Amino acid sequence: MSALMMGLGYLVAVFFCIAILVRVVHFANTPAHLRWELYPVPHEPPEKVEHGGSYLEDTDWWTKKHESDIPNEIKEMLEEILLLKALRTHNRKLWYVSFPFHSGIYLVAGFLVLLILGAVLSALGLVSAPEPGGLARLLFVHLPALLGFIGFAMGLAGALGLLFRRLTEPDLKDFTGPVDHGILVGFVLLFGLAFTCLLTDPTATGFRAYFLGLATATPAALPPLTYLVVLLGCIMLAYIPVSHMSHFVAKYFTYHSVRWNDEAMEPGGKLDKAIQKQLKLPVSWSASHIAGDGKKTWADVAGTNPTKESGK
Repeated sequence: MSALMMGLGYLVAVFFCIAILVRVVHFANTPAHLRWELYPVPHEPPEKVEHGGSYLEDTDWWTKKHESDIPNEIKEMLEEILLLKALRTHNRKLWYVSFPFHSGIYLVAGFLVLLILGAVLSALGLVSAPEPGGLARLLFVHLPALLGFIGFAMGLAGALGLLFRRLTEPDLKDFTGPVDHGILVGFVLLFGLAFTCLLTDPTATGFRAYFLGLATATPAALPPLTYLVVLLGCIMLAYIPVSHMSHFVAKYFTYHSVRWNDEAMEPGGKLDKAIQKQLKLPVSWSASHIAGDGKKTWADVAGTNPTKESGK
């Protein structure tokens, strides 16, 4: 069983990294999106952001260098990632359960990173194994255990709250299917069992032994409950990048390519070439205002008025 769980751990880690990379490449190579062009954009200088302006309001803006306020953009990103700012503003009721769920995932990620780092350092002989002492014990035993306790508890509470909302809220029924319920049930089981595991093993000895075994390629005997948590964790980790849970990858592109993209299109530039390429793509959208038949291109649609030409 130990060797099997080790092999599963290696396989899932490789699969997760490859799947996420494939997602990133896919989103990075998608056609240019229709931009929102809603101002202010966070990377505009403060004097523009204050009144909702942009560099496009400047006289002869095309002759001037466009200055970006990167620190403010990073601040906006962190508020959205860590605090779910938009959800808190527009749907506070859902935020109350979504925030602890996402925060729990972040803390669990920190828990795993510290355990993996501690295992690697132990395998290299830089930290005493299996029970480090001194500062190393604080960093790789007590701190990850604390993150795990809080993270699993918050994740469990958030997953239960989200599952309850999706089962009872009429507004969410149109956006919820069996898969959504299944994912949340999976997280409830994972977080609940992992929290129970830490209650019986406060210093995460079993989890540390598992990752040390991975780092040294040496199978380690684990408590039955730890085996179950590792197995369920591997299943969830493998499923996340191929499900809609991978929205954490898409979100970067949604913000930077749709909401915040204010790049000017210059003749012969990268954006101009991308648009020209897209205008040659066929359109099969049959709505009356588009009248695509699979043969017309977007350039044909953009240069005509299908509704007027059909006499409607």
